[in-house]
Amino acid sequence: MRDGSIFIDKDFEELWHFDNLPERISVGDYGLFEEERETLINYIKGFFRYIREQGHVPLSDFARYMEFFDMLCETQDEALMLIVTNAMIETALLRNEEEEKEEELLRELYRKYWDAMIRKDAAFLRGLMAEDYHLEHMTGVRQSGEEFLRGLLDGTFNYYSAEHDSIEVRIDGMEAVMSGKSRVLAAVYGGGKHEWRLQGDFRLRNEGGGWKMLASRVIGY
Repeated sequence: MRDGSIFIDKDFEELWHFDNLPERISVGDYGLFEEERETLINYIKGFFRYIREQGHVPLSDFARYMEFFDMLCETQDEALMLIVTNAMIETALLRNEEEEKEEELLRELYRKYWDAMIRKDAAFLRGLMAEDYHLEHMTGVRQSGEEFLRGLLDGTFNYYSAEHDSIEVRIDGMEAVMSGKSRVLAAVYGGGKHEWRLQGDFRLRNEGGGWKMLASRVIGY
C-alpha cells in the first residue's frame, strides 16, 4: 500500500479473464441466494473494471465495494479471497489448457516443416520464415532463408524421409523455442544417401497471423 491506494501485481491482470467472469461464479460455491448472484456479479465487475482501467484501487472505492462482500461472509478478506482465488485458479487452469494446445500446434508445425523439406515445397517453407530468418548447418555454415531454399531447389540439399524421436516446445508469451530430434534420410552437397540423426533448435515468434521461425540451428545427436 502507498499513496492511499492498493496496487495490484502486474501478473494479476495476465491471469484474470474479465469477460469470463459471469460463467465463473457459482451460486452453490458461495452459498448465495439466487437473487444475490446478479448483484454480486455487478459489484465484482465494477471492482475489476476499475483495476483494469486504473491499475490500482483507491481505498475509498475499495471500501465501497467491500460493503456488499461483508454481508455475505464473516470477514471482508474472506469474501474477496474466496472469489478471487477461485477465479484465478480456474483461469490459470484454462490458460494451461490453451498453452498445451498451442504447444501441440507448434509440434505439428515441426512435422509439417519436415514434410515440406522432403517435398521441396519452397512456398510453404518461405511462409514459415520471418523476414530475417537464418539457419546454421551442422558444419557451422550460416545461410539466410532464401539461400537455403535455393540450395533445396537446385539439389544441393535433398531429404527423403524423417522419423521424429522427440519434439520439445516451450512458449514464453509471443515467443517460443522448439527442439526436435529426427532421423533423416538425406543426400547433401553431391554425396550419397545417408541417415542423419539431426537435432533442430528453433526460435519462433507469434506475429499475430501465426508462428514464424526467426532462426534455426542443426546439430547431431
